[in-house]
Amino acid sequence: MSRNSFLDLTTDEAAEAFLDQDLYDLDFTRFQPLNWERPPKTAPAADTRGKTRHQ
Repeated sequence: MSRNSFLDLTTDEAAEAFLDQDLYDLDFTRFQPLNWERPPKTAPAADTRGKTRHQ
């Protein structure tokens, strides 16, 4: 695998074949941490623009 290539695993078979190989020489220096935890979603503020009291 070249240093500038990016994995393009579009099928389960391709992913399995990748994981079955020897990954010892895989270069992780370009990987960046990813935060998987996201803050809870909040309800959007009510949109009252252009509405009258009796609508």
